[in-house]
Amino acid sequence: MEGILGFERKLDRGSANMVILQGILDVPENIFGYALIMDTVNYSIWVMFLFWLVPLAGKFNIWTKADTSFIDQMTSELEAGKPPRLNLDSWN
Repeated sequence: MEGILGFERKLDRGSANMVILQGILDVPENIFGYALIMDTVNYSIWVMFLFWLVPLAGKFNIWTKADTSFIDQMTSELEAGKPPRLNLDSWN
């Protein structure tokens, strides 16, 4: 039986951190596997929810009075097909 460590290689680095916690807390692999699966499922649902919110980004930026001028400049330069000029000195 390959166990959790074989399954962990297929997942992200966050799962590697979970496996390290398994060793620290001395949790058996058969029990910790469920925690690892739930962590991955919850992460996937959270990312899908964030992608679902992307169309509301403009309204959120207005509500929080976020300065998106740097991102807008980079977007327009990329859409025009020219390499973006990163002037990080003027970005605060």
